This record gives sequence, C-alpha cells and structure tokens, in this order.
Amino acid sequence: MKLEHLAVGGAGGNAPQHTLTFADGLTVVAVNDATTGRQVADLVGHLVYGARIEGPHLSDATRTGHVDIASRQGRFRLARQVQPVHRGAQSLPRLTVAALEGQPAHPDTTRDLLAGITPEIAARLFVLQSSGEEQTRWLLSEELAAAMHAMERAPHDLQPIDAPSLSTDDLFALRDRLSHRIEMLLAGKRLKSAELEATIADLNGQAESVEQFLDDHRRQLDSVLGQLTELETQLRYRELSEFVGRATDEAHHQQQQPRLDDLDDQITKWRQALAELEGRDAQVRYRLTLLHPDDSSPLLPLADQRACMSIAQRLVADLDSEVARYARPADSADCLCRNTHARLHPLVDTLGQQVTKLTKLVAQYEAAIEVEQLRSEAGHLARSQASLRETIDHLLDRRQSYLRTSRSRRHTDSDVAVPGELSQLHTSLELRRTELQSLVADAEERLNELTARRERTSRERAELLRDPELVRLREELEDVNHQLELGRTQAASRLVPTSRWRASDILAKLTDGRLRELRLTDQGRRVVVTSREGVAVPHHALSEVDRRLVTISLQLAAVAGATRWGYDLPLIAADPFADLPATSAAILALVLLDWAREGHQVLLVTAARPVSDRLRAVGQPIVHWDTTTSIPTPPPVVVSTPAAEPIIALHDADTYALELGDSIERFSVFGEDTTRLFDEVGIRTIAELLDANADEVAHQLDRTGITSSIVELWQTHVSMLTYIPNLTLSDVQVLTGAGVRNLNQLADADAEALYAAICEYFESPQGTRHQVLRKGLGPRTVRHWIADAARTRYRWESTPYAARTPRTTTKQSPSRGPKLRGGRAAKATNSKVTRRTTTTKSTRPLRFRLSRSSAVVDAPSVGPKLAKRLAKLGIKTVADLLEADAARTAAELKANHVNAEKIVAWQHQAQLICRVPELLARDAQVLVGCGFTTPEDIATAKPADLLEFAKSYTTTPEGTRALRGADAPDLARVTNWVYWAGHRRALEAA
Repeated sequence: MKLEHLAVGGAGGNAPQHTLTFADGLTVVAVNDATTGRQVADLVGHLVYGARIEGPHLSDATRTGHVDIASRQGRFRLARQVQPVHRGAQSLPRLTVAALEGQPAHPDTTRDLLAGITPEIAARLFVLQSSGEEQTRWLLSEELAAAMHAMERAPHDLQPIDAPSLSTDDLFALRDRLSHRIEMLLAGKRLKSAELEATIADLNGQAESVEQFLDDHRRQLDSVLGQLTELETQLRYRELSEFVGRATDEAHHQQQQPRLDDLDDQITKWRQALAELEGRDAQVRYRLTLLHPDDSSPLLPLADQRACMSIAQRLVADLDSEVARYARPADSADCLCRNTHARLHPLVDTLGQQVTKLTKLVAQYEAAIEVEQLRSEAGHLARSQASLRETIDHLLDRRQSYLRTSRSRRHTDSDVAVPGELSQLHTSLELRRTELQSLVADAEERLNELTARRERTSRERAELLRDPELVRLREELEDVNHQLELGRTQAASRLVPTSRWRASDILAKLTDGRLRELRLTDQGRRVVVTSREGVAVPHHALSEVDRRLVTISLQLAAVAGATRWGYDLPLIAADPFADLPATSAAILALVLLDWAREGHQVLLVTAARPVSDRLRAVGQPIVHWDTTTSIPTPPPVVVSTPAAEPIIALHDADTYALELGDSIERFSVFGEDTTRLFDEVGIRTIAELLDANADEVAHQLDRTGITSSIVELWQTHVSMLTYIPNLTLSDVQVLTGAGVRNLNQLADADAEALYAAICEYFESPQGTRHQVLRKGLGPRTVRHWIADAARTRYRWESTPYAARTPRTTTKQSPSRGPKLRGGRAAKATNSKVTRRTTTTKSTRPLRFRLSRSSAVVDAPSVGPKLAKRLAKLGIKTVADLLEADAARTAAELKANHVNAEKIVAWQHQAQLICRVPELLARDAQVLVGCGFTTPEDIATAKPADLLEFAKSYTTTPEGTRALRGADAPDLARVTNWVYWAGHRRALEAA
C-alpha cells in the first residue's frame, strides 16, 4: 500500500485548507508547533490504521480530510467526516472508504488494504510516536508476538486477489507458450517488414534520383531566367536610348557641327599627307632593293681604294725610273731603247687595270653613300607616318567626343529595328524556359507521389508492431513475468536476514554506540541492555531517554520484521523526537531516512527545527505545513461508482532552505563563530542580514578578505534561499558563480545560456570545488530552477530587497553571466548602482550614520579589540573619543602602532561621519587621508579636484588599507561627498 495524496479540511464541499502529495520514500512535514503536528499525524494515522494520536479534541482544520492510497486492489479514498451526532459537547468523526480505480469498496476493504493485519495491531506497529512504558510493554506482549508469528506463517494472504491459481511450473510453461506465439507472430511480421523496408529503400532511391533531376533542371531554369532577364534589360535600355536619341537638342547639334566639319577637313588633309609619305616610302624601299644594300657598305670600297692607290703609286714610281733612263744621251755605249717597249707594256697594262678597278670602287662608294641616305630617308618617313597616324587618331577621338556631347543622331531603320540575333535568342530562351518549367512541374509531381508512397509504406511498417494481437500477447507475458517476479521476491524476502534492522543495531545507532546490545529475558518479557563497557543494565535502570530509545528500536525492528514477510505498509512518525537530545533526534531522523531509502514509505511530521535542518542538510526536501497549496476539492466520490480523481499538478513539495525569521546561525559562513561574529555587528536573523548595509557590515566585521562585495554575495545567497524554493546553498553558489545575482535575473534567464554559463563556471578555478555537483546537474535542473523562480517571483517583488541590486564581485567574469530575455532582470544586471551606498536626492531623507552618543566601536578605524582597550581608559562613546587628549591617550594605550597623530585622525574621521550624512567609514578615512578634515572644506571643494586627491591617496599602502578591498571612489561618489557635506549639521546636534 502506498499513500498518494492528503487533503485536510474541505467539509461540505468546500475547498481543502491544506493538500499534500506523498513521496515514494520519506515525506517530511514541518509544522510550527507540536499540537499541529499531532493533529496532522492523527488524521493520517486514523484514516490509514485507525490510530488516534491527538484524541477526540481536534481543531476545525483537522477534523475532516481524506487520504488517497494505491494498492494491489486498486486506488481508494479513505475519508474522515464529522457526524451530526453529539456526545456531550463533541462531534465524533466517521471513517469512510470509496474506490477511485479498480475493485469497488466493500466492508472488508480496510482489512484487505492492511494485508490481513488487524487495525489494532497496524495502528500500534506502523505509527511511531512519543514512546512510553505502555508501548514498551505492548512490544514485548504476547499479543504482538502472536500477530508477528501469524504474519510469518501466512504469506498466501499477500497474493493479489485476482492472481491466477497457477503453480510456478505452470507459469513458466505459460510464459514459454506466450513467448513462442509472440516470436512466430514477429517472424511473419519481420518478413513483411523486410519487404516493406526494401520497398522503402527503392522509393528512397527513386526519390533521390528525382530530387537530383529536379535540382539540375531547377538550376538550368534559374540560368535561363537570368539570361532572359539580362536580355530584356538590354532591350529596354535600347528602347530608352532610341527615345532619348529622338529627343536630341537640335540647337546644340548646330553649334557642334562646324567643329565636326573642320575636324573632318583636317583628318582628310592629314590622310592625304600620310598617303604621299607611304608612296615615297615605297619608292625608297624599291631603290634599296635594286642597290643590294647588304653589299654596299662604304667601308669595303674605301679599303679597296687604299690598296689600289698603293699599287698605283708603286707603278708610277717604276714608270718614273724608266722614263729617267730614257733621258740619257742617245750616243751612250750602252743604249737601252731596244728593250724599252717590252718592259713598259706590262707596267702600262697593270696601271690601266688598277685605274679601272679604282673607277669601280668609286662607283661602289657612291652607291653605298646613296644606300645610307635612302635608309635615313626611310626611317624619317616611318617616323613621319607614325606621327601622322597619332594626329589622325587624336582628331578622330575629338570628333567622337563632339559627337557624344552633341547627342545628335540620325535614326535609320536599321538602328530602330531589333537585331535579328537578339530576337532569335529571346525566342529560343522563352521556349527553353517553357520546356524546363514543364519538366520541373512533372518532377515535383513525381517526387510528391514517391514521398506519399514512402510515407504510406512507413506507416504500414509501423502498424506491424502495433498489432492488437501482439499487444495482447505482450501484456499477458508481462503479467506472467510479474507473477513470477513477485513469487521470487516474496520467497527471497523470507530468506533475507534482518541484520541491518535488528533492535540492537538500531539502538547502537541511536545512542552513538553507547548502548551496544539489547537482549530479551524472562521468555521475551523483559529487556536487558549492554553498554559500551560491557555492563548489562536492566530496562528499569536506564534513564528515561534511553528507555525511549529502546522502545523506538524495538518498534522499528518489529516493523522491519513485518516488512521482511511482505507487509510493506507506510510508517507514520508522529514527531517521535519530543524530549530527546538534539544528537539522538538527529540520528533518529537519519535512521528513518535510511529506512525510506530502502524503498519504504515514511511520513514524518515534526515541529523540531533541528531535525528539519539536519534532513535538509542531507538533501531531503522539507514540506512546510503553512505553505501547502490549497486546491479545489474534486466532486464527492460515490461509493458504488468507481471514479478516478483528476490528477492536479501541485507544488506541495516546495521547500525553502531559509526563512526570514531564522537564526543567522543557519547561514554558517564562519562556522562555529557565525553567531558570535554577526552578533557583534547586530545581526541575529536572516532578515537583519538582508536589511544590513554591506559596506557597514564589512567594516564592522573587520576581517581580512571580507569586503562589501563579499557581504553582498552573502545577501544574494540568503535572498535566493529564502524566496526560491527547492534550492540548496550549493545550488545558489553555482548560480551566483555563473553570474545570477537575484531572483528576477534567474526567472528571466535563458535556460541554455544559463546552463552554458554554469558549465563555464565549473571549468574555472572558482568552480573546481563544485565539480561534484556537475554529474547530477543538467539542462532539466536549470529549467526547474528558472520555473521555480518565475513561479515565486511575486513573493520577491513584494519585498524591499527586490529594488536593490548587488554589485558584480571582482571574481566574477562579466562574460560568464547568462543571457537574459530582457525586462527587469536585464536592467538589474546592467545596473551599476551599489546597494544602499549612494542615496539620490529624491528617494529618502539623508541620514547620519554616527552620533556623539554612539559606542566608540562604531567609529571609523576602531575595531572591537581597540574599543575594549579604549573603554579601560574611560573612552566608551564617540563623544569621549572626540574630547580625549590625543597625546595622553596614545601614551596610555601603550601600543607601538598608535601615536597621537593617528588618534587625531580618528577624531577627524568620527567628526566627519557625525556631521556629514550618508558618509561611510572608508569615505571618512580617505577624506582625512587627503587632508579634508572638516565638512566645510569638502563642501567648498570641486569634485574633479577632490577626485584627484582621492586617487593619489588610494594608491598608497595606507589608502589601500582604508578601502578594505572596495572599489576606489569615482567622480559620482566624490560628487555625493560634496553634496552631502552641503547638508552637514553642527557637531553639537549629532
């Protein structure tokens, strides 16, 4: 049997005042007082087991209600209603049972739901409450022993009512037959499925071919359409050009025409000159051809002439000598005349030949000279022709330019008519486009047909596995397997040892090993307990707390025994922690949690806050009774007509890790010193931490590494744990590490972007310590966080904390924040306004943070340790500090780091905060360090000049210590200093 749903109140068809959905394991309900807890447990225990815990005197809120349960027989509603019959002054409730699903209710339904256990036994065994001597005697009684013996020996009562009376062998045979029929049926369907699969593959191949054909022809069609568009553009441009040509300005044409005529004349003249030069060039080249210019080099005949002249000179010399001989007297004895002719004849011939050759050489030389002249003339003619051609081209360009500027055209029929090539191209493109469009339409129709056939075949193949006969056989097989598994489970449960849940083991856990063993004597009617030291202590000699723990151990061991035999009924714990020490209560809570984690259902109703805190610390959701959801009651269920109650999505399991009224001890950022340190700065509850100013808290704590940004981060953690349900401190630390700074930002965040930011945070050095959470954290968890934040946004927005946005800490990368969908959260994220550190002129009146009557510990630069030393000197208030003699005080303190100059600086700082509103301790320290010791000096200073002084001071070691990790003042902050100083007050008024 499993508890499903609880509704409290709602008599007469009214809506229930409280509703609760039970978990399959442990359900913890936290109530504000023990009376309410007993009344809630009384209702559930009375409905399920008939157990009365609170007695007949009940509040109106818990007099009526119902519990929905699920069992093998079906789903039932057990209700308690108030009868109009009065005995004395009280109304007696009446219990009813109604079927929601399955078999109809009958008089023995309650006994069947309890698996045959009598309500008297079940009420005392499965309801755990504040134990006493009477419960101990009952646990050791013959009545319970007989009932337990009957449970052990009667397993048949646990079988389902409608279970078939088949043996295990018959069930195995039936399972084999069903499996064979399913396999044969599947074999035929596999063959049919293979055929359909082949058909689908063929259709896919055809579809791919058609798609390829379609894509190719679509590309061709796009190309043809592009060509047609380009051609039509050209035709339109031609038509426009013709239209513009017909509208030529005739006046401009007449103005340009003389220039065109003059250019035509010049072009004609130069063309004639060019023709003459080309004729002369032809003659020169013909003459050169005749003269053989390759053999007419002037150097060759010149050398020959020199050789010929040398020979002629020798011949002349010889001739002179012969002539001289003729000049001798004729009567000489030796007369040579007779041989003169013979000697002169060859000489004369040779001389004649040389003269002839010399004549030819002269002619060749003249020809060579002429060749050189002709070549020179030919080069000159070529250059002249090139120049003339350039001149003619220039004139033609000028003429073309005049033609364009004149915009004068003569339109002929050939100009107006569309060329035949363009007309033919346009016609062919039109035909091609029509053809391609037809092919594309046919291909699309074919593709649609193939797609439809493929979808029909796929549906037919899918229907093979949804055959009603196959579904029926599978259901029968599943039912047979369930019966076999149930038989094995029950058989195994009878054999499983109960060593984990022996009374001795449970008692050792509850006493943390102080009491180690529990033994029964006197035929099981008395109890003897063995201590850690081995001393046997009778039950009556134990303390009252130990006797209660013994009773609880005996009852839990009896419940474990009944469960081992198959009687797995819900355990109802009605605040069994009353008068137990905190340690024992926390251990008992963990024992109940271990029992639930083994698959058993437990309802724990408690008013003990330490128990709730302990369970919450180990991840157990806590349901606060005051925040359970109120929903409309379904129509009354008629007993004779089974009807299913509508399933309504509830948020009964919403648990908030913190509440505003909780002690600051629950936010243990300093471990065991949390309460003491926060108490020193006046913070004792969660609400006071949220209300506090981060800068003041950081200054007053005076601890290394604790800056205003860290305090703001604490406030963010606390606010999210207080106003967003189902979050743990580790969850909040991961969210803030990913850039989330308040509930609105989480509610408006994009789930994917936030999950990516969280993953990035896990990879960062800061996120390494949370790597253990990464395994169980996915997009689904992030979506639940966002949904919870959006659902409870109204609670956050109704508080004054929603208007304040924390600064981004220096450790957080700006790029790691999640992307928002806009709205309030986006504005909050981009805001640069710090929490309550600056006050605009229109939000609220200016306030002074220090007065002369304030304790000296509140003064700047004075911490708790120094304040104690000053108190010994009689300096207990700020006024005492202002009036103290600096030199004498420094001498009496006897501290090496404190001198008269430093005490004077403290006095100036305290005086500034007393007189200037909204000024922080670090502001006063920076101002005094810059030399501005009076409000008048600050009020008359220019913000830009004051900012320069502040920047110079904050770069020094002393200035860095004054900031305590906070950001250096900017122009906006310094401007506020000047504005606040203008609203100063007299010191006597402080």
